[in-house]
Amino acid sequence: MRNSIAAFLLVASIAAASVRAQDVRQLGPHVHGQTRVQVVVDGDTLDVSLVIPGADAVGFEHPPAGPVEAAAYKNAVAKLRVSRRWLQPSAAAACVPVSVEVSPHGYGQDAVVGMHAELEAIYRFRCSHVSALDAIDVRLVDVFPATHTIVADVLLHDGALRQELDPGMVRIDLKP
Repeated sequence: MRNSIAAFLLVASIAAASVRAQDVRQLGPHVHGQTRVQVVVDGDTLDVSLVIPGADAVGFEHPPAGPVEAAAYKNAVAKLRVSRRWLQPSAAAACVPVSVEVSPHGYGQDAVVGMHAELEAIYRFRCSHVSALDAIDVRLVDVFPATHTIVADVLLHDGALRQELDPGMVRIDLKP
């Protein structure tokens, strides 16, 4: 029951933030070089979401101006869609990707002059052996070298924790 309540509170807060985000996209600190990751484990489901500054993923924070920038933008979105290159749950947990959503903010009609742009990605996995899910390797720097720090907020059935992955660190521990 506590697990369901915690998951509901997390989803409700994300939904409320999403509604507010339609007016102003700047919900939290936007720090170049820093990617924010949220991990939720609920039953056999693993949800991972991230927000990466556009400057780190694409190289600029405005709608693409010309074919070179359009290609850089499309390349960044494509890299986020293929999570197996950089997002790896513990192999023993046998997690299988179920869905991926990548949402750019600040690169299209929602662009506001002077505002930051970012890419948001949400990944859902089903894990056959969720009890073996003890870590997630996040090798985002291999794909987006401008990423220097990953701030990970983790919600598990028995609590929540925050980890900061500095350069050279790739593992989010799920068993504190």
